Amino acid sequence: MGPAHRFNDETVLLAEFNHRLFNTLQIIASMVSRCRRSTDGRATPLLLGELEERLSAFGALHRMLSTQAPAAGLEDHCRSLCILLVQAFGREDVTPWVVMEDLELSADQAFRLPLLVVELVTNVLKHSLADQNGGVIWVDLRARRGQIELSVSDSRKAPGPSFPPSRIVTALAHGLNGEAFVKDAGGWVAGALFPLGAAVQIKSGPSAVFRAAGA
Repeated sequence: MGPAHRFNDETVLLAEFNHRLFNTLQIIASMVSRCRRSTDGRATPLLLGELEERLSAFGALHRMLSTQAPAAGLEDHCRSLCILLVQAFGREDVTPWVVMEDLELSADQAFRLPLLVVELVTNVLKHSLADQNGGVIWVDLRARRGQIELSVSDSRKAPGPSFPPSRIVTALAHGLNGEAFVKDAGGWVAGALFPLGAAVQIKSGPSAVFRAAGA
């Protein structure tokens, strides 16, 4: 990938990060407005409690995204991120299932993969399952013919119209020398496919190689 292409992808990521922050602040403002408009004094503490829980989940989510995934626990790391997302959206009726093969990943891959997972799962919560009562989100990471495939699907029984990959998923996939995709498998499946170890050269030493699943 050339410097100009990488610069464009990083610019998209920055813009999308700001957009995500704006959306988070909108959710907070909406809940504060609900508290202000509530005429039932007994409901206000419940609304404030929900707001506190969701703010705490958002804070923990962003804190986890700002740090490198554990060297031997990317699956657990991504599962925790998905649980925090569900809590932040107030969707405890949605169950995330995360299954990741035990793969050797470069430091760049281990950093970008959780960002991809969060973006893909966020899109499911905001769109596919937004009008559903409950549901399941499946996150799958596996090797396919020398490549890594990350896919996210959900339990919606009547998929909506087709849609292209989001800009941030595309930018993150490009950063790993890969491509984003959306495909129909009896329901929409979104994800990214990229070469194993292609992001940066894997160096020797305990801190340079990450494994997708716990030992």
